[in-house]
Amino acid sequence: MSGKNFSPEQLLRLLQNSKSEQESKNLAEDVFNNRLSDEQRKRIESVLQNKDALNRLLAGEQAQKLMKRFGQKP
Repeated sequence: MSGKNFSPEQLLRLLQNSKSEQESKNLAEDVFNNRLSDEQRKRIESVLQNKDALNRLLAGEQAQKLMKRFGQKP
């Protein structure tokens, strides 16, 4: 995991290995604000603003694992 390029699997592993929910949130914010390129941030923001794309993302297996980790119901 060098530079600003993280695969979804790498990000999921980082978040899952966090010791606490707050640590996971802090890591996610750090990755979004400081480690992603402008293009990557724009792509994420684009998905978050598109209801259909967001629903497809949230229905995915990795998203379900993260929501379970953070105590959200799928």
